[in-house]
Amino acid sequence: MGAAFRDLNLTAYHETGQYKNDRAENSHQPVRRRERKMLGFKSPGSAQRFLAIRFVV
Repeated sequence: MGAAFRDLNLTAYHETGQYKNDRAENSHQPVRRRERKMLGFKSPGSAQRFLAIRFVV
């Protein structure tokens, strides 16, 4: 990797590693949770009916 950086005259080092993307992924957890719940519905309409019955404001 160092040789490729030198060949392209790049000076900035890009962090790569197992846990480097955790902050971005953890911020999306509520969205992912909602997406998983919505997978149980057959159509957007059935999900909307379910939510309308339970969460009447």
